[in-house]
Amino acid sequence: MRTSLKYRAHWVFVQPRLVWGTIIVLGVALVLAFWPPLSEQRMLIAGWLLQIAGLGTVAQGIRQVRKQFGQDTLLEAVKKWWGRRDGVVHLAAGGLVAGSATVTGAGLVSRRPAETLEERVTYLERDLAQLASRVEAGVSDLRKELTASKDAIAFEARQREKETSELKSNMKLFATGGLYVSVMGLVWLAFGITLATIPTEILALFEWARCAV
Repeated sequence: MRTSLKYRAHWVFVQPRLVWGTIIVLGVALVLAFWPPLSEQRMLIAGWLLQIAGLGTVAQGIRQVRKQFGQDTLLEAVKKWWGRRDGVVHLAAGGLVAGSATVTGAGLVSRRPAETLEERVTYLERDLAQLASRVEAGVSDLRKELTASKDAIAFEARQREKETSELKSNMKLFATGGLYVSVMGLVWLAFGITLATIPTEILALFEWARCAV
């Protein structure tokens, strides 16, 4: 029962928080504008506040766009610009790292002409054994490098898949959230422009309605 009430409270108050925020800000501004006795000055102030709130949603949308694309915020951009006032260019330290490489080589050593046939065969057998050992070591190194390359490619593929999934999720959140914020700003701007543009006409309308009653 408690879980159900908690979920319903979350469903009513938290999930549509942008709607509640729109209603609360608009309600406060309308109370300020139409609290008796009616005043043109208070209508102008309420309209101005609603316009500022609407422009704030536009600024928030721009900030979110820059954040999604990894750009600096306006404050960070100003700080970097101010940091370049002395004309000194700060270079980032960097280095070049070369991959590991193994160089192997083999050569033939000429024997003395006086060596016997048995000695020459012994030398050839030893050289052949060394050559076979080197070939085996080279094949083992190639297998290790191939395994490491496969692991690196698989890791890179997993990273790309993760980044793609995060990007899709962020874009979906940005699209839906940005739409709601834009609608909220549009409502505030509509009422704000109305109150700040025609307060005299609104007062006249209220006066006419009072006389008609």
